[in-house]
Amino acid sequence: MERPVRALLRRLGVGLFLALVVVLTSFLLVKLDAAPSDVLLGGPTPAAEERAQLVEDYGLDRPAFVQFVRYTIRVLRGELGRSWLTGDPVLGEIMARIPATLELMLYSILLGTLIAVPTGVAAAFARNTAEDRTVRGASVLGEAMPPFLLALLLLLVFFRWLDIAPAPSGRISIVLSPPTAVTGSYFIDSIIMQDSIAARSALAQLVLPVVTLALMVGATLTLLVRGAMLAQMDAPHFVYARAQGMSREMLTMIALRGALPTIGAGLATQSAALLGVTALVEHVFAWGGVGQYGLEAMARADFAAVQGFILVSAAFAAIMHLVHALVRRIARIRIRRA
Repeated sequence: MERPVRALLRRLGVGLFLALVVVLTSFLLVKLDAAPSDVLLGGPTPAAEERAQLVEDYGLDRPAFVQFVRYTIRVLRGELGRSWLTGDPVLGEIMARIPATLELMLYSILLGTLIAVPTGVAAAFARNTAEDRTVRGASVLGEAMPPFLLALLLLLVFFRWLDIAPAPSGRISIVLSPPTAVTGSYFIDSIIMQDSIAARSALAQLVLPVVTLALMVGATLTLLVRGAMLAQMDAPHFVYARAQGMSREMLTMIALRGALPTIGAGLATQSAALLGVTALVEHVFAWGGVGQYGLEAMARADFAAVQGFILVSAAFAAIMHLVHALVRRIARIRIRRA
C-alpha cells in the first residue's frame, strides 16, 4: 500500500475516533438532563402516551450502552430530535441556517486572507523596523480583541455615529422580502433574480459582520504569514537568490512558495475554529445562522438543538482538517514528481 493511502487512512481513523467522542459527549448531554424524553420529543410536557412510545422506540429503559448504540445509529440517520422551542426537527432547522453561516465565513476568510498575506509579507521584508513593529502590534491587538466587542465598536462608529451602515437586523432589510433561494446567499440570489434593490441591501448588511470576522482572521494570519516568510528568508536558497540580485517581486514569490504549506495549515485551522467566533458575530448582527441558533439553544436549554450544533461544529472542523490534509498531500506528491 502506498504511503499517501496509509496516511489518508490514518487521518480517517483519527477523524472517526474524534467523531465517536463528539457523539458520546452529545449523548451524555441528554443523559445529564432530568428527563431525556423531553429532550428527544421536543417539549417539556409530552403526553403520557407519547412519552411511553418514545421510551419504547429509543430504548430509554435499556442499559446506557444500548442507548448509546441506538443514539449513534439515529445520528447517522440524521435524527437529532426536535426543538422544544419550535417543535421542528433540529436537522431541518440547522440545514436551513447553514447557507447564512457559510456565506459569512467564506467572505470573511477571503477578505482576511487578502489583508493578511500582503501585510505579513511586507512586515517580513521590513523585519525589526517601525513598520514591522506596527504590524505586529496591530495583529496582537486584533487577536486579543473579543469578536463581539469589535462588532459592537464597528456598529457604534458606522451605524450610530456616522450613520452609513444599516441596522443589525439580519441578512436583508426588514422592509424587503428575501430573494428566491438558489444558492442560499441573499446577495448572490438577488443578483440571479436581477433584484438590484435586494442585492444592495444584502451587500450592505454583509459589510460589517464580514469586516469584523475578516479582521479577526487577518490578525492571526498576518503573524503566521510573517513567521513563515521569515523562516523562508533565512533558508540557504533564499539567501543565494538575494545574493544574485533578484528583484523584490521574485524574492517574494520564492519565499511565498515555500511558505504556502504553513500558511495553508494555519488557514485551515482558523477556518475550522471560525464557527465559534462566527456565532458571537451572528448574535450581534441577528444574522440567523447556525451559530446564532446554537447560542440561543444554549441560553434556553434547548438540549436537542444544542446537540445538533455540537455535532455540526465538530463535523465542519473535521471536514476542514481533512480537506487541508488531502490538498497538502496532493501538493507534496506534485512537488516530488516535478
